[in-house]
Amino acid sequence: MFPQTSLALSLLLFLTVQILSTGDCWTSSQKQRQKREWVVPPIRFKENVDYSHLPYVGKIRSDNDETMKLHYTLRGPGADQPPVGYFVVDTYTGLVHIIRPLDREERQYYTLIGTAWYSNKTIAEGNIKINVVVEDQNDNSPVFIKPERSSIYEGSPVGTFITQVVAKDADEPDTPHTKIAYSLIKQEPNDGTLFFAVDKDNGIIYVKSSTLDREEHSSFVLTLQAADMYGSPEGNSATATVFIDILDVNDNIPTLEKDEFSASIEENEAPVEVLRIQALDNDEERTDNWLAEFEIVSGNEDGRFSIETDPKTNIGVLYLNKPVDFESVSDMNLNLVVANKALPGAPGAAGASGAGGQHVFFGGSSSVPEQKKYLVKISVKNKPESPKFRPKIKPISVSENPLNSFPRVIDTYTATEEDTGKTAEKVK
Repeated sequence: MFPQTSLALSLLLFLTVQILSTGDCWTSSQKQRQKREWVVPPIRFKENVDYSHLPYVGKIRSDNDETMKLHYTLRGPGADQPPVGYFVVDTYTGLVHIIRPLDREERQYYTLIGTAWYSNKTIAEGNIKINVVVEDQNDNSPVFIKPERSSIYEGSPVGTFITQVVAKDADEPDTPHTKIAYSLIKQEPNDGTLFFAVDKDNGIIYVKSSTLDREEHSSFVLTLQAADMYGSPEGNSATATVFIDILDVNDNIPTLEKDEFSASIEENEAPVEVLRIQALDNDEERTDNWLAEFEIVSGNEDGRFSIETDPKTNIGVLYLNKPVDFESVSDMNLNLVVANKALPGAPGAAGASGAGGQHVFFGGSSSVPEQKKYLVKISVKNKPESPKFRPKIKPISVSENPLNSFPRVIDTYTATEEDTGKTAEKVK
């Protein structure tokens, strides 16, 4: 008896393919032996099991080997054709052996052809078939198809599709060995809220919490697991990393550094830069959600001032475009408001990228909130001016009385200070 337990033997189906005569099927006119075809069920072997210690796993023989010495050959995939080296036959006994473990993922079915030969190299029996089926074992772990980087807008509602991960398993299809369950095993960063979830059956990743905020976390790294046997502890598993970028939505209104500003200008000087005002916005820089637009809503009815935004720094630059006369006005008050280029609740100019599917943002508000007004106080500095004659032309009448002595004063024409209107002093 070979060194195996009876249980191991019971797991094997040993096949003896024996071509037998049909009996006395001879006629007086036709001395030809008739043979019948045998339909033999396939032998089933488990992959990765070593059967080399067994005395044989199948047997081919001819009924002629009882009367004369025959020898046997075996051909087909697994014997003399790729993959070579799994099956061999004993030349003189017809016993078939498996000399190394089979691999179902290499080949699942084998059809071996045995032949019985006379010593003169003529065929005694041909096409003796042995069919072998290799049964699957769960010897392969799932393999992820590398997921692409994905993105989703902040504030997206629960259930919003982000991306889908897919894992493949080389074991036998439509069996528990290839029934994959997906799960999320880690989210980084994680402050106690899981923002994402994955469908156990199809690997679809979706939003679990609508409180995604790009200003708190601009990206996440998810670690996903695919486990065969539908997640059973006895199954095999693999992990994959998914990168998710959080896209900006205009959910922050711009503000200024303080509520009130002051500046001064020289009279009669223009155009000049008056003041620089920094706009503050937590939305993504260099996008329309961050870029501020200033407007002078009062105090500029004569159009003396204008304000422009530096797109690199988000600073509003206030300009004086027309000169101001101190004698006409010495102080001015401007009221400013500031808003983003993008409407509140709108996506930024950066847009979605990667394999995130169709991203739609449902949050925010399409109505424009009431704008806060910021005060800018501007004082006009008096600039000393040279005395001037007023009026510029002064008619003088002179009498022709010859009795008058010369020289004599015929009139007085004094200059006045432009700033005060008084007679100028210390002039000549």
